[in-house]
Amino acid sequence: MPGAPVTLLHVETLGVVVPLAVAGEDLASAVRDAWRDALTGEASASGPLPVAPVLTVAVGERGQADVVALTVRQAVHALSTTVMRTAMAARSGELVMLDAVAVVDPATRAAAVLVELRGNRTVSATAFGDGLAHLASATTGITADGLVLPALDPVPASTGRAEDLAAPSALGLQPASDSACPLAALLVLQHDPGHCGEPRLEPLETIDALAALADAASGLHYLAEPLQRLADVVRRAGGARLVTFGDPATLAGVVRECLAGAAT
Repeated sequence: MPGAPVTLLHVETLGVVVPLAVAGEDLASAVRDAWRDALTGEASASGPLPVAPVLTVAVGERGQADVVALTVRQAVHALSTTVMRTAMAARSGELVMLDAVAVVDPATRAAAVLVELRGNRTVSATAFGDGLAHLASATTGITADGLVLPALDPVPASTGRAEDLAAPSALGLQPASDSACPLAALLVLQHDPGHCGEPRLEPLETIDALAALADAASGLHYLAEPLQRLADVVRRAGGARLVTFGDPATLAGVVRECLAGAAT
């Protein structure tokens, strides 16, 4: 889009500031709205967090932008993937990065990480909106000190179209604060369509927990001691628990109970 005004935005995810140079007012408005929970000020680019190279974003048939698509909707969707990949590359070798949801008790700031068994994706982050704050919806980063970093990226909207994304707060989720939260619970979710009633919780053997984490991990081979890092995640959470459930709507209560128990 030659001559289109360029808006500079800064978003933060996984403890990385990613500057965005967005061409066109309509696209800038859509990006700002989808990323509103992760927007950070320009001053953050000179702060203590790592800063990624500027990503250029545009709508059009072709161009030199890092992210280019035919429509605004497609550009926002492609940008979400590119920003996360950029942040993950910047923190590679530092963080344990899991394909997992992370939520927080707003009162205690204790965080729970929820990993689905064998890579299943049957549970949306919106299932945990009742009484919990949203910390990460798809990729969860955990530091060597056991802190879970915010990744308030856009999440799938309830339109039935995979490319439609919205800010977590636009879907009724309460975004967590912009600071890291201590890991307090590690839950491995197992969906059983035949399971009725409340979820069943049971302790998970460490070897099984490590297998579940390894299956959900990204960039594990970049860590200096990958197995020890995964074991440390399990230890800091006080062990892992297997949660067997039928209806995802029943999970929020179980997570709240686990976090309440971790705080006592």
